[in-house]
Amino acid sequence: MIKTLLLAALAFVFAIPASSWAANAQGGAAVAQKAQVRITFDGKEAVVTLFDNPQAKEFQAMLPITVTLEDYANAEKIYYLPQKLNTTGGQNAEQVKGDFCYYAPWGNLAIFYKGMGYGTSLYVLGKLDSGKEALGAMGKNFTAKFEMIQ
Repeated sequence: MIKTLLLAALAFVFAIPASSWAANAQGGAAVAQKAQVRITFDGKEAVVTLFDNPQAKEFQAMLPITVTLEDYANAEKIYYLPQKLNTTGGQNAEQVKGDFCYYAPWGNLAIFYKGMGYGTSLYVLGKLDSGKEALGAMGKNFTAKFEMIQ
């Protein structure tokens, strides 16, 4: 009985490092990949890392899309989505520079290149990794393509 318990304990102890090593040997297969979106416009690009939430996944399912982004309040670029996102379980955004959000009452995407404060009914989908300044420098209306980075 003691011999069986000892063998089971040893098997358990040695199984954990072996499985971790196997995942690392396969190029880190155990590490989840983050979903990223490339926004291309006027020969420039911005990159967004999407969060792991239902709204971001629902937005991701709409891609690729080409849209007209509009400037709003000299702080964000917006686009009205073809359909509203389900906001159940969503997290309100802080409206800080770099927030990639969905504004539920209007059904629009909001990409903040400047901060504005806390917003209710504004759900964070991700964060801009790059391109904030390039987005902010664009005029009132311009064409942009959203696509997943493979």
